[in-house]
Amino acid sequence: MSKPRPLSDLVPGLTKDILGKKSLLFGKMLADWPHIAGAEIAAKTVPLELKFAKKNNQQNQALLHLAVDSAYALEISYQKSLLIERLNMFFGYPAIKDIKIVQQSDIMSSKSPVANTLRRGMIIEHNSKLWMVVENELRSPGKGAAVAQVIMKDIVAGNKMDIRFATQDMVERAIVEEQEFQFLYASGDEYTFMNQQSYEQMTVNRELIGDAAAFLQDGMIVKAQMHEGKPLSILLPETVTMEIVESDPVVKGQTASSSYKPAKLENGVRIMVPPHIGSGTRVVVRTIDSTYVERAKD
Repeated sequence: MSKPRPLSDLVPGLTKDILGKKSLLFGKMLADWPHIAGAEIAAKTVPLELKFAKKNNQQNQALLHLAVDSAYALEISYQKSLLIERLNMFFGYPAIKDIKIVQQSDIMSSKSPVANTLRRGMIIEHNSKLWMVVENELRSPGKGAAVAQVIMKDIVAGNKMDIRFATQDMVERAIVEEQEFQFLYASGDEYTFMNQQSYEQMTVNRELIGDAAAFLQDGMIVKAQMHEGKPLSILLPETVTMEIVESDPVVKGQTASSSYKPAKLENGVRIMVPPHIGSGTRVVVRTIDSTYVERAKD
């Protein structure tokens, strides 16, 4: 008995009329998306189209436009590199150059249980205001049902609120648009960026960026979450590479697995690094929480 054929092998016949002008490459990817992305990511995303360079050559690298459920846009943006790697393994060559996230509110239900959806950086509507989730902790008291203890920041006023939701409570997710901007310069607490499509400049206060502002570099491309033309948050690349300028000496008998030591980056931010990392070493740092990831390979 012959082995069952993978769904992607059937795409030419199945999609001849359905996909129309869409490329065979896109059809194969669409058919096997749950396998490529994994069930969890696939449930929150829908591939929209592949945009190749002007030359109509299948070997040219493409930009994947990916629809993402608004509640998970930040989470998926941090997994872009992983998705690109999986896609290129699927195609057998570096077909995908980058992924452009297009937020949509209709991929999953417009309302979802709080404990399952609220993530750091998510924008929600609560009491007729827009709030950004700063922290969400699921707690299980000794008696009674589990609750979600959420710290939220008022997008307009800037004040924070600590609120407790029951896990069965439903919340409204705000519809936001993600746009690419290039960092130009900073003047005091004001940071100026340029829209990569319209070339219009936008200036925001440091508070909108948060502690990650310390990792901004000239020309860096960032993501801005926009609502009705106004910026709600600025998202830096997941990681940056920086040099250690100061570090504590290694304590005799200390090993990399036993403990970390304080160190100072070239931008003045202090982080904890393994004992073997010394001054002059370039390291990869996570921008969202200023944590050490690994020693740079460059």
